[in-house]
Amino acid sequence: MERIKSMVGQKIAIYNNEQKVLLLKRWPQSIVSWVWDLPGWWILLNETPLECLEREIMEETWLHITWIQPIYTYAKTYADWTHAFFIGYKWILDSSLEVILSDEHDAYVRIDPKDIDMYKLTEYRAETVKRSMK
Repeated sequence: MERIKSMVGQKIAIYNNEQKVLLLKRWPQSIVSWVWDLPGWWILLNETPLECLEREIMEETWLHITWIQPIYTYAKTYADWTHAFFIGYKWILDSSLEVILSDEHDAYVRIDPKDIDMYKLTEYRAETVKRSMK
């Protein structure tokens, strides 16, 4: 019997005080097909969801989260039968905090969340932003 492969990923819509959401631009040599992204990624073995978000957000933006609100879940089965479960979150930060990008990204923007469809994101990333507006 084949082993089931499962992963849990997390993405977070980070808002500033002007109600703009943070998008990170993937560097051009990235192997992924989308260009824009939200902070976050896969939960590592023996890591809690909050530890994962703290680690990923710190690695990607140098921001430190204090409180998050889960807003969305999404499940997907890939062609190799890997099962993935994603959790979307919302967080509002002090707009005076500076974003410092990791080498995974080469730019960032803060956008009106109503304009999310103008940016190339995967379905669940875009849906996280759309649901974060409610």
